[in-house]
Amino acid sequence: MVWREQKNHSVDCYFCLCNVKGYNSKWKQAISYPNLQSAIRPIPHGTEIPVPKVPATLEEVPSSDEDGAVPTADEQLTFEFEDDRSPKLFCQGELNDLVRDLNLPKNKAQKQELTFAVSVFLLI
Repeated sequence: MVWREQKNHSVDCYFCLCNVKGYNSKWKQAISYPNLQSAIRPIPHGTEIPVPKVPATLEEVPSSDEDGAVPTADEQLTFEFEDDRSPKLFCQGELNDLVRDLNLPKNKAQKQELTFAVSVFLLI
């Protein structure tokens, strides 16, 4: 099967449209499977439809870029990664916002604060 993105779930969902309830192993050949655009069945190859040949080099594969240009090594962007393992300190206002966002009562908030502080400490 060749799977593609569905356009409309209600009429193009392969699994929703396959009714397999009430069938046992004896009658499973009677199940009708839909032929949809999102799930295209494989094509048997023969003399009329030959098997596609794999390109020998990557130059033969068409580029999917809009302009067709592949960036060179000089044109590619380089990103610098900073490994910052210093502890992140939170002010009381940020902790209060976290407690409010998580809808925690005060006793659970104190437990959450302790657990969060320990987990931040262990990551250092």
